[in-house]
Amino acid sequence: MIYVDQPFMTGFSYSSDNSTLEFWGDTMRFFGNFMDKLYDMYPEFVGRPLFFTGESYAAKYFPIFAYYLNTLNEE
Repeated sequence: MIYVDQPFMTGFSYSSDNSTLEFWGDTMRFFGNFMDKLYDMYPEFVGRPLFFTGESYAAKYFPIFAYYLNTLNEE
């Protein structure tokens, strides 16, 4: 199980510099980069089912993340 705070400054993440706040496009790109690096570091997870779960505002993000990852897989 992996916990990811997205977008930045939600959940447990924090910053003393507000210039690090990202917009939707950057958030999706950063999440895609995170997943790429995760699979590079742990290739045994490649091909295994991926499930998203969350609460509250996560319902706005998960469909976007899933769509973004799906479009990356089609390239």
